[in-house]
Amino acid sequence: MKVEELEELVEKNEGVMTVKRVFGEPITSDGLTLIPVAKVRGAGGGGSGESETGPGKGWGAGYAATAEGIGTYVIKGQSVRFVPVVDVVRVMRMTALVVLGVLFLFRPRLRR
Repeated sequence: MKVEELEELVEKNEGVMTVKRVFGEPITSDGLTLIPVAKVRGAGGGGSGESETGPGKGWGAGYAATAEGIGTYVIKGQSVRFVPVVDVVRVMRMTALVVLGVLFLFRPRLRR
């Protein structure tokens, strides 16, 4: 990969990690203003390589970004509150893990 190609890749993804990805556009209705909030994560990396003794050369680069809604700010008059998103799948997984953990701990007593 040439330096120009890397610069082009960076430019294409420049807008991914901005505050606009974290805070959505405000939505106003009936005296309420809602501002959606997200958790945004990104990572990138690159590589290189050459060989002094035989065929070689190489280069690599990668980039990944994720966004997850975490809640909404609700503004009504002078009052502001944060309403978190409830991830039902995560709650069910944690509940299942707790139940399995309790069953595992009390398994010897249940056999009697």
